[in-house]
Amino acid sequence: MSSSLATTSTDFGLDVSITQRTNRLEMPDGSFQDFVGFDYAPDMRTASGRAGLAEGIARRLTTYRGTLIDVEIPTTIGNYGTDITQWINEDFTARQIGMLSAAVDAECAKDERIVRSTTAATFTGGVLILAINIVDGAGPFALTLAVSNVTTQILAGPT
Repeated sequence: MSSSLATTSTDFGLDVSITQRTNRLEMPDGSFQDFVGFDYAPDMRTASGRAGLAEGIARRLTTYRGTLIDVEIPTTIGNYGTDITQWINEDFTARQIGMLSAAVDAECAKDERIVRSTTAATFTGGVLILAINIVDGAGPFALTLAVSNVTTQILAGPT
């Protein structure tokens, strides 16, 4: 009698990959400010697997709730996104850092591909570092984001 081991894989879907893009915005006083954020990759390359999931979480965490225009299910629009860039320039107390970590985990939990997440937020020198430990259907992985008043970057994550 022979037996074979079944291999399983988790389908995380496919999405257009994101890249960082600099946008120059005119401020109310007439000056211009450069902001770096996520945007679709100009070549429209795709991301799948855990890399796609990590990009989806980064996009979710930099989208102001209620502003996602291409959601197919209208009831989802008001529930998608928690713009972590709003927390920059705060005078963080330990309680606020805990609240931010909980807000990140609550937003991650909205993604059906994520079983759970645990976030440790630190704020140093004007930069917010989010170390997110995510558990998905294939197990745990780490995602680290750096957020300042002009950029949001994925410092580490699955490739």
